[in-house]
Amino acid sequence: MLWTVTADYEFVPGDDPEEPGLIPGVPGKQDIWSGSSSVTKKARYVDRSGDVMTNSAGDPFEEGCLADTAEDRLTLTTYRMSHTDWIGESKLYTNTVNSGNWNGGEEGTWKCQGCSKKLNMEQHEAGLLIYWEITWEFAYDPDGWTWKPWDIGFSETTNEDGEPTSYGTGEAAPGRRTIKGKDGKGVRNPVALNGGVAKAPGLPPDALEFNLYILRDFGAAFGEVFTPRG
Repeated sequence: MLWTVTADYEFVPGDDPEEPGLIPGVPGKQDIWSGSSSVTKKARYVDRSGDVMTNSAGDPFEEGCLADTAEDRLTLTTYRMSHTDWIGESKLYTNTVNSGNWNGGEEGTWKCQGCSKKLNMEQHEAGLLIYWEITWEFAYDPDGWTWKPWDIGFSETTNEDGEPTSYGTGEAAPGRRTIKGKDGKGVRNPVALNGGVAKAPGLPPDALEFNLYILRDFGAAFGEVFTPRG
């Protein structure tokens, strides 16, 4: 007598499907957080006390001081069974900043630098396991990922009579005029402004601030750093 036995095999998740970071369909593959730091050159306009840096004549440096700046970084490695599980997230979160507090940082202080993608193939007794390894990188800036240029220029806003007048954000000034020096000619170097009007000579400029990056909920998408259970 001859018996024919047929067995079906399939990969299953770990014993605890509720465990943080466990990706269903990729057995034993758990989210892994890691960290590092990176040193870049960044323009600095104020010293460690928050005072504007100037030359001996009291004029601020237009280009700023390029100083070594260390960035705290986080890395999250996740696993997906199909490219369709990560390709949308990659486009949605790359080059965005956190909305609300995330991993100890206030809103706008963590920036998603994007993710690397690697296709893995592992041979098991039950067959070939094919899955994607996705590694996300985040950089931290305590000052926030905003653009902060000097409020300087060669022109100032005026009223209908041509007199220098400040206007609120979003208000259109009736006119503009070239800022002139004591010689009655247009200034050769940009002048510090306050509300669109030239400041008195010798006063340092103020920094403007512009939001460049879209806010995303990092907590909902990536969770927070955790230590896996043994």
